[in-house]
Amino acid sequence: MADSKKNNPGRFLQKLNNTDYLSIFDDFSDGVIVTNAKGVIVYYNRAISCIDELNHDDVISRKVTDVYDLDHSTSIIMQCLTKQKSIIDEPIYYRTRMGKFANTIHNVMPIFNKNKLVGAICFVRDYHALADTIASMPLPGKDQQFGSASITFERIIGEDPIFVDAINSAKMAASTPSPVMLFGETGTGKELFARAIHNHSSRSAKKYTPVNCAAIPENLLEGILFGTSKGAFTGAVNKAGLFERTSKGTIFLDEINSMPMGLQSKILRSIQESKIRRVGALKEIETDLKIISSVNKDPHIAIADQTLRSDLFYRLGVVFIHIVPLRERMEDLGLLVNHFIEKHNVMLRKNVKRISKEVMELFKIYKWLGNVRELDRLLPNQIVQNFPHGLNI
Repeated sequence: MADSKKNNPGRFLQKLNNTDYLSIFDDFSDGVIVTNAKGVIVYYNRAISCIDELNHDDVISRKVTDVYDLDHSTSIIMQCLTKQKSIIDEPIYYRTRMGKFANTIHNVMPIFNKNKLVGAICFVRDYHALADTIASMPLPGKDQQFGSASITFERIIGEDPIFVDAINSAKMAASTPSPVMLFGETGTGKELFARAIHNHSSRSAKKYTPVNCAAIPENLLEGILFGTSKGAFTGAVNKAGLFERTSKGTIFLDEINSMPMGLQSKILRSIQESKIRRVGALKEIETDLKIISSVNKDPHIAIADQTLRSDLFYRLGVVFIHIVPLRERMEDLGLLVNHFIEKHNVMLRKNVKRISKEVMELFKIYKWLGNVRELDRLLPNQIVQNFPHGLNI
């Protein structure tokens, strides 16, 4: 039996700090395991207890290789402790000593105190829970209103001629089956355009699925998009992907230039043949989709940088719409400011009428690298703090 004093969780935590900082992980949706430098578990939260179906008291003070059917070479935690390096987004299929199987994604980081290794912290996410979360969530950083069927072209604010041309092009594209590619910097409103195109189309009553290609781990993206077949990999189950689940509707592939090149070729094939094949399956499944994609950099530059396949660009960019940045349509600034003031008046229960001329002049010379989204976020949070006398109420 291991020395109980050496494996005492209290002594280990005291070395780090007397502060009970680990309690912040108690209610995490991800599983969290903390070990000492020898791999003895000193913290085990509720989420990992549910994933493993093990009781907290039966795990604490035990070595990870005693709790799981793993050894020093197969345990991600032990690998991290041995190499003293982080291991990120590592998929692992394991079994506990009690016989429970789990298919998870691990992120493990070593813990140092004055350059001395004292332990490791491991974040565990159940694969199927992660896939379901990604499939159902809105695009990260986007306003929840984008999930509403009320988003129409009439709600897109702007009178700049080039911007109006983009809106008109999007309206025409909505009535055709052709793929649409939106090009615009972060915050210009690509998701708003995509949602409006869907709502203006004959598919408006069907499903609309936004996918942020940059936000999903590479090793999960293919399975989430195309689905998985039982036996494709250890623990895999028959599960429809987003392409299959969205059939008859619209799928929006945001920042497709962030997608791995190998997966881009599979996307191209599925679009050309209107068929997908689940990971590990032999059978192809027909799909009927309106494809909207976006890039946040000039696609010709992305092709030159080898982050976007040229054949995929020509296939997805049948209708190509450039959404200009805010700094190139500053005549719309007043309209946008008034729109967001009205919006945040309702949300914050305020009665702000307008901003002062001084603040507007500052807005006009500001670069707006975050574009319209930055303006939207700035008004409720920073104007009052930075310009407390600049508001006319």
